[in-house]
Amino acid sequence: MRKCFLLLLILGALPLAGQTPIEMGWLPELTVSYSLNEQWKFSAQLESMQRGWRRTSDGLTVDYDYVRTDLTMVANYRFRPLASAGAGYLLRFSDGELIHRTLQQVALVRRLPHGRIGHRWRTDQTYQTEETTRYRLRYRFSWETALRGQRVDDQEFYLIASWELLGSKQARDFGLENRLTGGLGYNINNQQQLELGIDHRWDRLFENTSRHRIWWTIGYFIDI
Repeated sequence: MRKCFLLLLILGALPLAGQTPIEMGWLPELTVSYSLNEQWKFSAQLESMQRGWRRTSDGLTVDYDYVRTDLTMVANYRFRPLASAGAGYLLRFSDGELIHRTLQQVALVRRLPHGRIGHRWRTDQTYQTEETTRYRLRYRFSWETALRGQRVDDQEFYLIASWELLGSKQARDFGLENRLTGGLGYNINNQQQLELGIDHRWDRLFENTSRHRIWWTIGYFIDI
């Protein structure tokens, strides 16, 4: 599985080695989760996207731009030990406008000798002023493994990677996006984790010119 992780990192970094136009920046996030009981879990995520550089055929230039900030709240119900269903709401602040999104999801987890893999199917609907509703269908495969031993204990590192495919429809326009992520996590304790990584997003695949965006990610996760 570690070979799969290295492969995802290589694929995610390929645009950096060529002359493909790309955007690069930061994507920090804070996620706070609360388990009401063995079935119900609630989470709130605050995420900010900021572009720092843009690379074109003329080279790499500094081009700072605040892209958006998202606040996402999700309620999940565990109907089996390793399976859950949930629904949520996202509020996005972008270009002086408030954008609303509703979402629904089903997630499955499978435990491995040294980690776990996950599957998530999600649908969402985005509502924007003077725009028709955008519908998206998403599938994400994720993988996590301990760097030492068979499980991640307190004050130990672990590897994370994921691949996600997103299809979208807005009026008569269709879109397709491919996402690859990889990174390193640190388990502070059972209630806190810190993750650093790279998020490569390749979208506008149905258009003449696709777009690559590379985000350096940092995530802090708290269970209360």
